[in-house]
Amino acid sequence: MLETDVRMTKDGVIIVCHDDNFHRICGPHSSDAMVKDTLLKDLPYFRDTLPIHFSKGQRYHMKEGDQRQFSTLEEVFKVIPNEVVFSIELKDRTNVDAQQELVRLIQKYNRQSTTVVGCEREEETLQLHALDPSIPKFCSGDSMVKYMFAYWLGLLPFMRIDHHEMFALPYLTRDYLRMKLVEAREKTALYYAFAILTVLGNLTSGGMFEHLARRGKHVNLWVVNDEDEMRRVIRTMRGVQGIMSDRPQALGQVVREETKRAKELERERAERLINKVTV
Repeated sequence: MLETDVRMTKDGVIIVCHDDNFHRICGPHSSDAMVKDTLLKDLPYFRDTLPIHFSKGQRYHMKEGDQRQFSTLEEVFKVIPNEVVFSIELKDRTNVDAQQELVRLIQKYNRQSTTVVGCEREEETLQLHALDPSIPKFCSGDSMVKYMFAYWLGLLPFMRIDHHEMFALPYLTRDYLRMKLVEAREKTALYYAFAILTVLGNLTSGGMFEHLARRGKHVNLWVVNDEDEMRRVIRTMRGVQGIMSDRPQALGQVVREETKRAKELERERAERLINKVTV
């Protein structure tokens, strides 16, 4: 699965972009304009060194031949095979034109069955659902909070979750926690509440993940870039079927190692059981 965020430019083009401005990706030399106020042809180029948001102090250094321009979603759809599953969050969630254009592109490239879409808030996710109910939707942030409290109260088994096919939750890694604490000090104390809620969710929601999996829902955690934390998720977070990472090759290697380890442990348990029966 590939996960990305998208926004709409001033001339109505959906581009692959998380931030609402260009400062983090393009550097201080970029204009103060917002993505929604910039034409596609005027988008700035990427800076030489890109910060990896979920890994404190790590950078990606652009190499010769690397693309330094923002990609449009249509360009991405043209080069990625249809069978590859996409998870796409529309950041311009209240922009009706952006909602319609996102759905139009998914329909144009026949990706209704392999694209999961959604927004931060449930209201806009339902608007996307109304445009094309056949496109799977992921659970919005506000609905996820509601489901977590319902799980803690024992009410989740009685709630309808039909229109949410995927649940993606933050995993509070060491770097992510540090980042949120900095944001709480510099921006708003609400980030303290977010960090506390995420910790509680990570510690207590294993049963909820298993419950969602039994109801046919796909559960992902984001974003895990450290190998030790990847192993911790795989070994302890039952019901989680996917991990989002900025380091897919490292994650793939960890998954292979943990799969081999699980098979060896299962073989050892089977051997011990056979020995007990024999005795």
